[in-house]
Amino acid sequence: MKKALLNHKKLKEALEALPQTQEEIAEEFGVSDRQLRYWQEKDTDAAISSCIRLSQLLMIPVEELLIFQEDPQTE
Repeated sequence: MKKALLNHKKLKEALEALPQTQEEIAEEFGVSDRQLRYWQEKDTDAAISSCIRLSQLLMIPVEELLIFQEDPQTE
């Protein structure tokens, strides 16, 4: 079974294109800037609701923020 992960590279690229600071984006999104930085450090198992909200904030399709990997726990 495949598992959806938040693609840290795509997220970082999209966030860097915004004019706001990291802190402003985090505040607008309703998370700490620490959480936002964590999502940019490695592919993360983030809640799908967070991924959808991020895609709306960044105005990009949610599919662009996700990558799919085999989940070793379901094999």
